[in-house]
Amino acid sequence: MLHGDALEYHSDLLALKHAQKLYGVDLAVATAARIDSLALPQIGEELVVRRPIGVGAKNLLFVGAQSSPRLGYEEIRRFSQSVLTAAAKLTPAVREICLTLHGVGFGLDEVEAFESEVAGVIEAIDTGRHPSDLRAITFIERDEG
Repeated sequence: MLHGDALEYHSDLLALKHAQKLYGVDLAVATAARIDSLALPQIGEELVVRRPIGVGAKNLLFVGAQSSPRLGYEEIRRFSQSVLTAAAKLTPAVREICLTLHGVGFGLDEVEAFESEVAGVIEAIDTGRHPSDLRAITFIERDEG
């Protein structure tokens, strides 16, 4: 896991959740890339933004998720699964996906939240639901400094 600024990190795809309201990194990315909040996906839907302005990633993927107060470990696992599945459908040439850590700051244990996110990634890979060119998944934790 890296510590840093997800907005500046260079990857093929930065994946973010849209918890029906913008929070933290999701808000910062949407603001920097000038994405209209009305365009963001509902629960179970996805939005890909190609060549966004104001961020280091080549593409953005927003996945519609439960609102943050309802976000638990199982939802985090399903979110990371859906990221890889959506990335395979929408951007199959992706070699590196960047994910941020979810649930911290909303009462969830950081280690358990991370384990849930990794479990979802592993399940998606084990079932073949990932971009065919995938080589790396980078987890980035926001630098508070």
